[in-house]
Amino acid sequence: MKNLFSVLFVFMFSFIFSVCTVFAQDSTLVISAEQEKNIVALAMEGEWLYELKDGENSEKQILSFQKDSTALSLVPKKFYKVLFDKPIYSAGYLSLSSEKRNITIKSVPYLLTTIYGNPHVVIFMERDGKPYDDAEGFNIFIPTTGEKEKDILYMGGDNAHEPFQPFQRVK
Repeated sequence: MKNLFSVLFVFMFSFIFSVCTVFAQDSTLVISAEQEKNIVALAMEGEWLYELKDGENSEKQILSFQKDSTALSLVPKKFYKVLFDKPIYSAGYLSLSSEKRNITIKSVPYLLTTIYGNPHVVIFMERDGKPYDDAEGFNIFIPTTGEKEKDILYMGGDNAHEPFQPFQRVK
């Protein structure tokens, strides 16, 4: 009888886990109700400028965020399992340009979540002819000053040890 109970318990656990996994992959992504308490989510929308003036090493990058929760509908379902237990504080479209690095990213879906407690932006870009099939990310911090035009956005890499670049708010 004890053996039958063990088998039944394992079966039920496996069944429930499988059902939860299927629902996680088929559910829709939604913005967290906590979004109004997230400093980065509240401050990130707009246009930001990184400018380095150093002779031949001079560089200028423009980064912009446009909030639009409908961008979540463009996230491929293959990412749902990874995002299922993460809060999403903001979503919309990101653009980034840098002449020196020959980078032009125009209006790709983004979402703001956290990784290891750090605010993290995930963007979805084209790969192998499939729109939004590639996910890339970076850490982000925005200490606000109380005067919106003086805010600074710090954009890092996707790992904690990578340096941050300061972007000044333009719009």
